[in-house]
Amino acid sequence: MNNTKSNTVLFFLVFTLITNISIILNIPIFRPILGFLYFTTIPGCLILYILKLNETTASKFFMYSVGLSISFLFLSGLAINSLYPVIACPLSVNNSLLVIDVFMLVLFLLSWIRNKKNYAFHLRSNSLNFKFNSKNNSISPAIFPIIFPFLAIFGSYLMNTEGNNCLLFILLVLIPIYSLCIIYFGGRVPNSTYLIAIWMIGLSLLFMHSLSSYYIKGSDIHKEYYIFKLTLNKLYWNLQTTNSNELNSLLSVTILPVLYQQFTGINEQYIYKIIYPLIFSFVPIGLYILFQKYMNNQYSFIAVLFFISQGTFIFEMFEHARQEIAFLFFILSVVVLFDIDISVFNKKVLFIVFSASVILSHYSTAYVFYIFLLGSWILLYIFKYFDKKCDVKPNISFNLIILFFVFIFLWYSLITREPFNDLTRFFYKSYLELANAFLMESRDATALRAVGIGMSTQIPYKLFFWVRTITLLFISLGSVSLFKNYKNTTFEIEYLAMSAVGLVLMFSMIILPFVSSGYGITRLYLQTLIFLAPCFVIGGEIFFQNIFKIGSITRHKIKKEHAIIFVAIVLVMQNICATTFIFNIFGVPYSEDLNINGPSRDSVYIYEQEVYGASWLALYNPTNITINSDFPGYQRVLLGYTSKNKYDVPMNENFFEYNVSQKNEYIYLRWSNVINNIVYPSSLYRVHTEVVNISQYDAILSGTSNIYNNGGTLVKIQF
Repeated sequence: MNNTKSNTVLFFLVFTLITNISIILNIPIFRPILGFLYFTTIPGCLILYILKLNETTASKFFMYSVGLSISFLFLSGLAINSLYPVIACPLSVNNSLLVIDVFMLVLFLLSWIRNKKNYAFHLRSNSLNFKFNSKNNSISPAIFPIIFPFLAIFGSYLMNTEGNNCLLFILLVLIPIYSLCIIYFGGRVPNSTYLIAIWMIGLSLLFMHSLSSYYIKGSDIHKEYYIFKLTLNKLYWNLQTTNSNELNSLLSVTILPVLYQQFTGINEQYIYKIIYPLIFSFVPIGLYILFQKYMNNQYSFIAVLFFISQGTFIFEMFEHARQEIAFLFFILSVVVLFDIDISVFNKKVLFIVFSASVILSHYSTAYVFYIFLLGSWILLYIFKYFDKKCDVKPNISFNLIILFFVFIFLWYSLITREPFNDLTRFFYKSYLELANAFLMESRDATALRAVGIGMSTQIPYKLFFWVRTITLLFISLGSVSLFKNYKNTTFEIEYLAMSAVGLVLMFSMIILPFVSSGYGITRLYLQTLIFLAPCFVIGGEIFFQNIFKIGSITRHKIKKEHAIIFVAIVLVMQNICATTFIFNIFGVPYSEDLNINGPSRDSVYIYEQEVYGASWLALYNPTNITINSDFPGYQRVLLGYTSKNKYDVPMNENFFEYNVSQKNEYIYLRWSNVINNIVYPSSLYRVHTEVVNISQYDAILSGTSNIYNNGGTLVKIQF
């Protein structure tokens, strides 16, 4: 056995041994770090060895390893869970570790058999190429962005404890400056710097939001956390639980977080606050790998940074943990489809695994993915029909599309059922709303604001609107240019077909009311950017090259390298708008991450007193008397109840909307109700509801008695 071969074997065995010891003995620091690293990378590494894909680029090997490892946890978790009722708590740390160790041993032996003569890493170094020498200081720009996540972590801590946002402001200033420098120096920047910069920028912005407050915060994440805690409490995923809903059908918020919690031992909420954002931060790396096939490093960096510089990426995806995982598998499926370095067999295997994992992670992402696949296949078929000279062999076969549909139907209709019922309701509602297609009132408030309707007249809102409008113009110009010059572009016809589907979806969000109201317009837009982000760069370049020809400015187009600098400036504006830094510049307290007051702070930010008050209710409400609150109050009550391992929550978050008093029921008043005297009657966000002064509800609050008060939460009851 040669040294390289023996070193690789030794690495796998030692890593496995140390990780097991750390978990069994619950060794601080080692258990969370090794538990996460091992189960997020090593299973995938072994599977890649079995497929003989250990000679690809380092960045691609890493991404495939992460995706396969999480898929492995999905399937292993299902297998372990099936041991119930033979084993009462199949997902416990001891049971899970024992079974997965057996699976890992099988993977190791198979990988050994498949690579007896060449069991070693042979990764191409072009993707990670550091040069340490006095003449080339390329390592410096690669090291600098490593400070960004630390600024986000310590800045969030300072904000949580002192209300001081100075470190976060420094972070939000450094990111645009650093990005402009990287773009300006262009070809002189090594590929490794772009990769590290993309990862560090994305991770720091995700941490800035996820670590704000000591608790999870946002919309759907509380329901996801509730389902996760329900599974964790029983250490068994019960598909038929009485608390079941469409979220309970997703392994991304049931089995996966339970396994991560069991292996890492970290606080349950920090599974969603740290591990999930960390996994989601790999999505931009996958995008860079994809774009790099068609554009140079500089353009790919700009396209990925445009994707990162979306408010949805920074704020909203954290609130939908299931979609963080689904997006990872979505981008991996696309990367595999267009990967020319792997065999047809391996491509099919990886695509089937990743696309099936999308289905297991999130229903809406899977549905949209299917639209991309089917739509692009139809467009390509039509294109080949009219262009007889086109001899393109598509990566997407009709058999794969049928297989994907079969997976969707089996999992959502026959096995879990609830997501399929949800889809049926969506189509039925869409049918009913066809008659209202041209009525503004039928559209989602976010869709209306996208076209400037219902938008605040304050300066930062107007700037945000015009920056967004310019970026949409660039995307449209870039798309038209690519479609028009499809024979001379580096982009494949199949990729352009998917971009066309994305463009249709992007505009349908605004035009069709049932699309914007049935599925979050911002999340759908982010999903389309996986194909349309390069169009932003291309369209922006075309715009600035031609705009200076108009009038008396100049008779010639400016050079590409100059045009791309102007595109970068627009990108920076997009970034400071998306991070809400622009609002603070104009003195508008928009984000709860950067301000100690403002609408988001009032509704989304969760204070300790609120959870303590809800925990008290969980302990001293043995007869499950109904708990009434305003809409954001249900999140606090869910956290309080699950902290006491109670899951039958008698909640009525529409109490103030209905404005009807009930005797012998609790009224839970949270921080903003008590301290700021405001109520959110029917929604979590101000854009969807009128914020009302609590004095307007004196009629239903009069005659009530205070039974609990901790200074930030008040519990009342009317006898």
